[in-house]
Amino acid sequence: MNKRDNGRVVLRIKSTKSAPRSSSNLEKRIRVAAQDLDDVVGHDGLWAFIVPWRGSTKKLVSEDEKDQRIRELTIELYNERQRYKRRCAAYQEQLQTLLKIIEDHTDHLSISVEEAVQRVKELDYERLEDSD
Repeated sequence: MNKRDNGRVVLRIKSTKSAPRSSSNLEKRIRVAAQDLDDVVGHDGLWAFIVPWRGSTKKLVSEDEKDQRIRELTIELYNERQRYKRRCAAYQEQLQTLLKIIEDHTDHLSISVEEAVQRVKELDYERLEDSD
């Protein structure tokens, strides 16, 4: 909160540490009470140009909670990867089965075509013998 000191507005700075024993994570927040600033300015028109600091309403998350969330996401990612590996293996097996069926069918067609060609040759040979 602001305090009045001989007609001036005195700002109070509140510091919070998001991680213990770490000076790099030190956050400073400056909060100015609207009523004190209105008293100094004398009207509300200044507030149209001041953008409120949105970080003041955010929940501070501890390092343990962050680590726990990272572990949860890592496990979730691992499980999803395993699920995709199993799905890929199933697709691979189905594809190999399909290719085997196609290969068997191709072999059957090749044999049928060879038999048909052999019969045509025999008929041509018989026709040539009959015409002689």
